[in-house]
Amino acid sequence: MVSSARHESQSEQALLEHALILACTAVGMGTAFVARDNADGACRRVAAVHRQPGGPTLIVGQALVCRPAAAGSPGSGSRGAGDPGSGRGAATDAWLLALPGVAAGLTVPILLADGTAHGVLGAVDSRPRAIAREDRATLAEAALVVAALLDQESIKRRHDLVLRSAGEGIVGLDRQGVITFVSTMAARTLGYQPADLIGRDHHALFHHSGSHGEPLSEADCPILAAIRSGNGHREADAVFWRRTGRAVPVEYVCTPMPDAVNADAALLLFKDVTESRAFEEEMLRQAYHDPLTALPNRNLFMERLEHHLQENQRASDGMAVLFLDLDRFKNINDSLGHGAGDELLIGVAQRVAACIRQDDVVARFGGDEFAVMLTGVRHSADAVLVAEKLLADIQEPFVLDGHEAYVGTSIGIAVAGPHSEAGALIRDADVALHRAKLGGKGRCVVFEETMPAFSVERLSLEADLRRALERRELRLYYQPVLDLGTEKIVGAEALVRWEHPKHGLVSPSDFIPMAEETGLILPIGKWVLEEACRQATIWRRKYADHADFTMAVNLSARQFQQPDLVEQVRAALERADFAPELLRLEITESILMEDVDATQAQLLALRGLGVKLAIDDFGTGYSSLSYIQRFPVDTLKIDRSFVMGLSEDARNPSIVQAAASLAHALGMDVTAEGIETVDQLRSLQGLSCDHGQGYLFARPLSSEAIDSLLTNGIPRDR
Repeated sequence: MVSSARHESQSEQALLEHALILACTAVGMGTAFVARDNADGACRRVAAVHRQPGGPTLIVGQALVCRPAAAGSPGSGSRGAGDPGSGRGAATDAWLLALPGVAAGLTVPILLADGTAHGVLGAVDSRPRAIAREDRATLAEAALVVAALLDQESIKRRHDLVLRSAGEGIVGLDRQGVITFVSTMAARTLGYQPADLIGRDHHALFHHSGSHGEPLSEADCPILAAIRSGNGHREADAVFWRRTGRAVPVEYVCTPMPDAVNADAALLLFKDVTESRAFEEEMLRQAYHDPLTALPNRNLFMERLEHHLQENQRASDGMAVLFLDLDRFKNINDSLGHGAGDELLIGVAQRVAACIRQDDVVARFGGDEFAVMLTGVRHSADAVLVAEKLLADIQEPFVLDGHEAYVGTSIGIAVAGPHSEAGALIRDADVALHRAKLGGKGRCVVFEETMPAFSVERLSLEADLRRALERRELRLYYQPVLDLGTEKIVGAEALVRWEHPKHGLVSPSDFIPMAEETGLILPIGKWVLEEACRQATIWRRKYADHADFTMAVNLSARQFQQPDLVEQVRAALERADFAPELLRLEITESILMEDVDATQAQLLALRGLGVKLAIDDFGTGYSSLSYIQRFPVDTLKIDRSFVMGLSEDARNPSIVQAAASLAHALGMDVTAEGIETVDQLRSLQGLSCDHGQGYLFARPLSSEAIDSLLTNGIPRDR
């Protein structure tokens, strides 16, 4: 009888038994066996045995010690002097003689269809005897039968595994659309058991109606049409119907198989896109709306402005753009914190929206900048009236966390002409805004053609920035990054600051855009990279508990596009003697999507250095989820706007969880930005975020302050 460690079907077991009986009788041996190679090649484990009366005893699962694989090819441990490839006469495989009760024996390798060695087929006897060349040839024929059985079993096992584990639903259909087989995922998605679906009409079950419930006749069924025509069909926006009668949004592909005679005339693959579609719709909403105030953002404002300018040219209906910038907003952030600053921005957004008509548009451009599009403006005086009302309303006190707070605003106005363009109108309003600020703030100014393109203040600041590097006025501050599981510091993000000799610490929002426009971001970025690597090396050597301290450095769009960026990074790592795998380069979603092929090539080149790559501010742009997996990215950084709203917006936890699940599925880790409360921290820990940073732990700090944190840890009262 054949004993086996696996549970083969009766036909498979009979085939294996036939092969082992053939091995015994054809070569006149008492016992035949199949033994599989262990990974180390030093021994084999018995997988199946057939023993005749008086034959040596072998047991399924028994380990058989043989020569190490290094002595030859797979199966070479079983070759003796009688190996057909040796050119010598046949003989007993020497290692078999060490087995209890074995006086003679031989083995041949079992080679699968893909060329890999599964193990050996062997035959042993308790009586001494000579092994003939013909014996080995006969055993080799039996090995072919065993290999065929194993190949067949492997194919079936893989087929079953695909059907059980495929993320998409898989359904086989005959020529009438009747279901011939169905995967577990397909049945589960539709609310059935697999056995409930076999032999039933697919159209009547889950494709009988359209997305709004209207009947879909068999004559209009694209799946049946694809089967009959032999042409494949793909639908990106369809619905199937669950057993309960609920519609399931799906994407599907129907692939006919013309060579099929009866069953399996077509293969239907479908995927439930409920969650991904909701997530992408939310990402699209975020792409066109400011997450803090829910106002339109710059992208949506520009689209509406361009549309109204076209309508304005046809209808000769005047319009104007107002550009607002809050005065003393930085004082609110510094004195009351970012939470109060965000509350103030929401309040300003509400007051501005209350001052305009339904056909007008108000948007937040970022930071403390707002834009308003006024329609039906015949004269600049009409726009000035609205601006003066805005000035008065915003000057009224705001109540922030129990404190009265006052801010003002400056407003630039640009009135559209007959042939105005959106970009030019925004630029003119910006120039007028700078003139308003130069005039003492808290006022509005209408753009005039005689105004210079740049304000004197801006030109002066730009000249100072050009000399800031050589004067050593730039500073690096560092915001700690924590492991959210242990709440211990594991790294930091480097953030550049400008210590101006007259104006003090200049906000990055004031000089980084200027550096981008003028190209100064390139030497500044290079300095930041080198200085961050140098400082990280100092901390790694100084603190034994932080030998794996990581350093994150942001790359601007212009930096990322440099052809010699890889060499710059390599040089910075070598100068600082900093391990590449501890450097994390961060780029935004917008950079990813500018030129996908060029971006992918640059990321692969950087990855070749061994550095880690991160997508910064994830969720504030609109990058297709299908594209993200194309990039060799290690980290997804969830934007602070999602973290801030964890307790305020019921959708935000789902979005964060979806993003975290996506990242983990693609092999990335997740960092949450802008953590400011313990509740946010606990929510993120529950949503499987790996790392985090924010004011709850520490603001961006000098290197000396980080030294104190690395020595003493984050204070418990934080």
